Amino acid sequence: MKPKHHILIVDDMGINREMLREMLESNYAITEASSGVEAVSIALDLKEKISLILLDLIMPEMDGFETLRILKASPVTRNIPVIFISAANSAEYEVRGLRLGAADFISKPFNPDVVKTRIELQLKLNSYQKHMSYLVNEQVNRLERVQDKMIDLLATIVEYRNLESGNHIKRTRVIVTELINILKDSGRLDPSIAPIDQIYIPKAVTLHDIGKIAIPDQILTKPAKLTFEEFEIMKKHTVIGTEIIDRLSGIQMEPYVKHAREVCLYHHEKWDGTGYPKGLTKEEIPYSARLMALVDVYDALLSKRAYKEAFSLDKTIKIIKEGRGSHFDPVICDAFLENSDIFYDIYKNYAD
Repeated sequence: MKPKHHILIVDDMGINREMLREMLESNYAITEASSGVEAVSIALDLKEKISLILLDLIMPEMDGFETLRILKASPVTRNIPVIFISAANSAEYEVRGLRLGAADFISKPFNPDVVKTRIELQLKLNSYQKHMSYLVNEQVNRLERVQDKMIDLLATIVEYRNLESGNHIKRTRVIVTELINILKDSGRLDPSIAPIDQIYIPKAVTLHDIGKIAIPDQILTKPAKLTFEEFEIMKKHTVIGTEIIDRLSGIQMEPYVKHAREVCLYHHEKWDGTGYPKGLTKEEIPYSARLMALVDVYDALLSKRAYKEAFSLDKTIKIIKEGRGSHFDPVICDAFLENSDIFYDIYKNYAD
């Protein structure tokens, strides 16, 4: 059996609440409140269990307008449709209520059939809006999943050209995610990094080396130290990668593109200004790139490459410590070193 919709009746006059209850209780579950304060408390407590609120306008202490304003200000109750029922039959009041977010306005004395019909219509409309919102969110999520897979595939192609395992991508993404969480939990995360950035920065690091797709194989896979001229060509991968990412600007992931661009272009910058391609220093370097600068070096040191054997954990940590304040952001570096066991566990879990 389909559960009944739950209606909250708010009126300071008991007789009015009783009339509405008798009119509606055969079809709906009813809860009553005798004041705006009580109504807000009940709505916050029952949350999504409340399907609709019938709200009197003229009440002592807190009138219907203020009650509605508070309900609409809370993410818990803002989507509950509210119908004003009032003896104050005024166009000014009606317009004010609608602008505050009321779904409808019924004047007293009311016709029972009108009240029932308007409640039914609002419940159907609210149900339709929820369904449409669900469909839109599903479509957006599906699109993002497809885009993520396409981007991962592109990045993996670069890794294989570079004679590296695709696990480098997975490791760096997971480590960056954990590093952001540690910085946030310890109160050291840059305040400019919003919750949405905390989601997209780990995704963005996937494309940090996408520009290597344009680097000649004899340089990219050379099993020895690069010459000065070869290294100058290799350094161009940051700029080339940024040009590739700029072509993604049309997709529905603008925060992703922003951070991917920053990570790609600046993850070889150094805190002291001796990095490339622009020689940025300290906070001039975007935060996402500062995170990746450390994580990329950490993963590269621990991993075998065409030009070197894998370093031990002790040697890797020693190099990271030596880079604090010169290569790496000292705040990020401290958080990383304090939790190095966590990051090494991640590395082992995604080992090549």
